[in-house]
Parts: sequence; structure tokens; C-alpha cells
Amino acid sequence: MQVLSFHNQGKRTYQEDFYYVDPSHRYFILCDGIGGSKGGAVASKLVVETVLTQLNTLNGDISLQKIMNVIDKARNELLNTAHSGAGPSDMGTTLALLCLDKEDMVSYIAHVGDSRVYHIERSLETYWVTKDHSVVQELFDAGVINTQDEMKSHPLKNRITRAISTIERDEDYQESIVSRPYSKGDLFLLCTDGAFEGLNSDELVNRFISKSMDVNEQFEIHNRYCQENSIDNNTMILIQV
Repeated sequence: MQVLSFHNQGKRTYQEDFYYVDPSHRYFILCDGIGGSKGGAVASKLVVETVLTQLNTLNGDISLQKIMNVIDKARNELLNTAHSGAGPSDMGTTLALLCLDKEDMVSYIAHVGDSRVYHIERSLETYWVTKDHSVVQELFDAGVINTQDEMKSHPLKNRITRAISTIERDEDYQESIVSRPYSKGDLFLLCTDGAFEGLNSDELVNRFISKSMDVNEQFEIHNRYCQENSIDNNTMILIQV
């Protein structure tokens, strides 16, 4: 297994992305904070750390329900931090989470907001991607806009509809947690929205799906693209299994 990552600040004056790669390559966690330079950074770091702590208590016994419970506990921790005054009252974060069962070759994927997980089956030259919780995704699903290009250029392209946040409402994350079998040679990408800024999913995946170029080279080309073109914080984790 090969794991690569980048974590760039972009043109922002602050960094709200936070991520973690488990040294044993079981868990990969990525968050994009919301709430400004202080709130977003606090939220993303706190959620990553809480998710990691909770996953470690499972000792590899992963299920869709247990991952939902992990996310619920991260949200409760965020609420407690805000209520105690240890963090801003209006903070939140997206989440992209990948857990790998390497024995059964099954992946568990969870997301909240517009941070994404891509599963690229290079042998078939096909891919699957999480569906954003965003205004433009809802407009696309309703048929108001019709193409990925319209989505990426829409004035509300950065408006998300769900987050792990301090807004006190009950959330059901079950719909956004899935399991997928995987095969040797497949790729997973975890991305904050800055890491695909200006690109639709087809354009992003086409950078990695070809087997004619080494994955390290493909990854470095995209890292340079983000460094040169992304305004937002941009973070990506690539896993080749």
C-alpha cells in the first residue's frame, strides 16, 4: 500500500483544513473547517482527533452503525467545546473518512459537507464519488442545473447544506456512510474542496486513472496544480491499495 498527501494553505491567510493518516493505514480522516480562521481551525482539528480516538476504541471492529456513532460523538464533543467557552459558538467542519478492512478488502466511507472521497478502480477505468451536501448538488439533483461545469461555476458553489457544527439540531448521518469492496491497485482520494477547485470530478479523476504514468508523478502534478491555482486551503490524501 502506498499513501501520499499534501496540505497547502492556498491563497488564504489561515489554514482551516486538518487531516490524519493512521500509520497502520487503517484510517484516513480529513476535515475542512468552517467559521473563520479561529473557529474553522478549532473545529477541524477537534473533529479529526475525536474521530480518531473513537475509532481506536473499536479495535478494528468497524460497521456502518459504529461509524455513525463515532461521528455523533465528534459532533457532541464540538458542542461541548463551544458551550464550555473553549471554542467559538459558531464553528463547524466538513468530514471525509475512509476506514479499510484489509483482511476482507472492504472500505467504509463517510462524509459530511463537500469534502469528498473518490474510489478509483484503475483496472476498469471507472470511479465512484461521494455526493456533496451542497446547494449546487441539490440544484443538480432537481434538474435546475444540468452539468458538472455549471456546478463548479455557480455563484453558490461553496455553500454547503450539512456540516458537523455547533448548530443544535439532530443529524442522521446514516445516508452518508457506505461500504464498498475494493481490489489491489485501486485508488482512494480524500479531498477538501480546495483540492479540486476549478475541476469537475471527471477532470480530477482523469489525472489519476491512467496506468501509463506512475501514481507518484500523477500526485505531484496535481499538487503543483493546487499550489499554483487553488485560492482555498487544499488537502488531499491518496491511497493506492
